[in-house]
Amino acid sequence: MGEQIVIGVDIDGINLRVGSVAGNLTRKINISRLSVQKSKEYILDEVARAIDRIITPDTVGIGVGVPSIVNVEQGVVYEVARIPSWKEVHIKS
Repeated sequence: MGEQIVIGVDIDGINLRVGSVAGNLTRKINISRLSVQKSKEYILDEVARAIDRIITPDTVGIGVGVPSIVNVEQGVVYEVARIPSWKEVHIKS
């Protein structure tokens, strides 16, 4: 196994930012617009595709930030500002 990599995902209600970090070095950052008027499934697929572009076998974790109330234990996001379809999204699974 090489260096351990962590992926960070920022869903701000307009943009999607996905980056990877190894140690103290930022390795990759991808920024794209979210299709905020689409279904929650479509948006989750956008997030998954963005992660797939930078994930490696050395990835040890993924953290997700959203502007919403989140049940961290269950991985449920409630009513994200500016994404109408995200009323109760199970993002952890």
